[in-house]
Amino acid sequence: MGGSMKHAMSIIVVLSVIFFCARWNAGWTQPQPSLDENQPVQIASRATGLTFQSSVEKIRGGEIDWTRGVVCAVGIGKAREDFSGKQAEVMAKRGAYIIAARNAALVLAGIRVGPGGRFENVRNGWIRADVTLTGFRELGATYDPATRTATARMEIPLCGIRGAVGVLGLEEIKTTRRWTWPKSTTGSDRYDVIVIDARGLSCRPVVLPRIATVDGQCVFDAAEILADGSLRRPAARYASLPRKAILPPRAEKHRRRCLTVRAAKISTDGAIVLDAVNLDRLTCAPETQQTLRRGNLVIVTDG
Repeated sequence: MGGSMKHAMSIIVVLSVIFFCARWNAGWTQPQPSLDENQPVQIASRATGLTFQSSVEKIRGGEIDWTRGVVCAVGIGKAREDFSGKQAEVMAKRGAYIIAARNAALVLAGIRVGPGGRFENVRNGWIRADVTLTGFRELGATYDPATRTATARMEIPLCGIRGAVGVLGLEEIKTTRRWTWPKSTTGSDRYDVIVIDARGLSCRPVVLPRIATVDGQCVFDAAEILADGSLRRPAARYASLPRKAILPPRAEKHRRRCLTVRAAKISTDGAIVLDAVNLDRLTCAPETQQTLRRGNLVIVTDG
């Protein structure tokens, strides 16, 4: 028995400058999102003794830090000529935050969600920029009195209770092609993090990755965890390693345990495909399915 899921997603961005300014003037304090103290990439690094490189994707208006699992937006504002001194600084920073808010919406609209779609392609989903902004953390703003310009930065987790994807309407279309996880396992090890080595396969980071068998059966789909409300953190983190770096199948250091499997290919719809040997390695250890569901997954790509 097996199965797969296709996602249909769309986004309608509504940005209200008046709304944002009103909240800003009222002294709006952004909630502080939790990005977890023990991030999966750090755990994998400690267990294997390897130094992973961050995977950061620069996008117009900001960047996506796939290693930390956050979206960053940047805005630049300039004070009008009729303002001076402290008033000019306040107005420039206010404008910078408004531009950062606009750029945040644009960045979110272009994120690769997962196999089968982007935000901008959803059928039954929508998001308001002012709603999205309640999950953002203001990282601060700097001001240059010489140019009368300010630069502001904002940040939001990709997934989780207050994450960017968490406020997205998601429609699921399920089929019968689903791989069945074994009810009992033969392994005796528990792992803190699962690493998928996808180097050399042109693997592009996505918010909701999917793992499949060579014949297309769905082994794991992060969108399902998002749909049932149990996704508390980014579903996967991405990092890079040189091709010559050797990832051991199993590693343990500093009381951290890591299991590594090798991806066979990336399917035409973007799923990570495992061959029989690596699929068995992934599923023979107990609780690896729960490890994946908790978001303790690291996907290694080329630097």
